[in-house]
Amino acid sequence: MTRRTSPLLLILSALLVLLAIPVAAQEEATPEPLPTPMPHSDGPLVQAVKFFSPTCGHCHYVITETLPPLFEEHGGTPVTTYDQSLPPEDVAFYLMSNGQLQILFVDTSVSDGQAMFSADSVRLDIDEAGVPRIDIDDTYLVGSADIPDQFPDIVACLLYTSDAADESSRGGGGG
Repeated sequence: MTRRTSPLLLILSALLVLLAIPVAAQEEATPEPLPTPMPHSDGPLVQAVKFFSPTCGHCHYVITETLPPLFEEHGGTPVTTYDQSLPPEDVAFYLMSNGQLQILFVDTSVSDGQAMFSADSVRLDIDEAGVPRIDIDDTYLVGSADIPDQFPDIVACLLYTSDAADESSRGGGGG
């Protein structure tokens, strides 16, 4: 005599197995450490702050069209780090670095990002602040025209000037 298993019993068994898998995976999972930013290379390092809003089309253009080739040209693909312990909607700061170019991305749609944007606008004496904006020391660029037109040259100039100064201090300057 053959024994038949009811379809309902099979479905319930499968459901219990499926429900048990995520619980077991959670118990075994260990929290992953935050990715470590790229270490500073032995050469020069350019640091900047990029203010953006995720709903801004001009910001999206600068982030997707201007910055990737700039990173590739000056040090290679960057590593992005952020505080993964925060809920995604609370993350205001993202650090992208490849050892030569390091950009702190600040999301102005998050309260902490807006506070930093306002404070830095006051520091730079900017009356009508907007995004996208990139700040490098006491210099700032605003918009999807000025940033692509000027930021790559500023980065190249800072890297070249710093590299030349390092060579000169090591006695490697030409003459």
